[in-house]
Amino acid sequence: MSEVATPLLELSELSVVFDTASGPVHALDRVELSVYAGRTMAIVGESGSGKTVTALTVMGLHEHAGARLTQGRVIFQGEAVVPGDAHRLRALRGSAMGMIFQEPMTSLNPVLTVGEQVAEPLVLHRGATRFEAYERAVGALERVQLPDPRGMLKRYPHQLSGGQRQRVMIAMALIGGPRLLLADEPTTALDVTVQAQVLQLLRRLQREDAMAMVLITHDFGVVAEVADEVAVMYAGRVVEVGPVAQVIASPAHPYTQGLLKATRLPARRTAHTRLEEIAGTVPVLRAVDPGCTFRARCPIAQPGCATQRPVLAPRDAVHRVACLLRSPE
Repeated sequence: MSEVATPLLELSELSVVFDTASGPVHALDRVELSVYAGRTMAIVGESGSGKTVTALTVMGLHEHAGARLTQGRVIFQGEAVVPGDAHRLRALRGSAMGMIFQEPMTSLNPVLTVGEQVAEPLVLHRGATRFEAYERAVGALERVQLPDPRGMLKRYPHQLSGGQRQRVMIAMALIGGPRLLLADEPTTALDVTVQAQVLQLLRRLQREDAMAMVLITHDFGVVAEVADEVAVMYAGRVVEVGPVAQVIASPAHPYTQGLLKATRLPARRTAHTRLEEIAGTVPVLRAVDPGCTFRARCPIAQPGCATQRPVLAPRDAVHRVACLLRSPE
């Protein structure tokens, strides 16, 4: 990565809160990330770490999920889009920015055909006629390797397998020619064989189109297969970020180390290696924690971890970690 390259996407001090009957929940706490054109950034962490909220906020969909931005900005192509003009953001969604949602059966409209849903972005954002949009939809379905793409236009989501529905979602996200693709746990509900096929497809399409991709996952195995860089999130904060190979080979944060011990990676272990789980769960933050949010589960926590907030500090030119006990190398 060139040191002078300009990020396609920047998250600057991003903080997001959910207002609930029990009080506010701090879902994101000053998240900072940079994503570059032609590269894949994976965001990895357990459920509740803030991964999906990050993706929704990038797309300006956080308010639809009941969240509000309290601080920070999303900068896309040099333009602050969140907070920003709602009409401008709607124009970007489905054209310059695309998203694959976690659960295709609930994201696809059950009463509309595949053709209507795949063609819609072209009609809304590109001014295409219905005929033009349907012809391009055939090509989009063919590109994601769906059989009989023209016949597929007439089918409804319930008539498709899980893998086919996910490919339809990918076609919908890509048909507008986005520069940025966000994929939220795109293989969660699929069996292992179909998972591998979908990941290979995403990687191929990302390379062919030179898109930036943000991949949301809880699985370091997926990260190792698909991503160039990885950001590890915990309790709404980024705790480690760097090139995938470097983070896997030399994880600095105790949480990253715990995630890797719970993942069977060919480069790190054999099929007979015992996997270890991280004791405890991700906390629900009713207030901004003044210290390290991982300290209650951390095997090396010290008293100072309760009062001093760790910030992302460089280990080297490309690898950063937020841990008071991990000094730069």
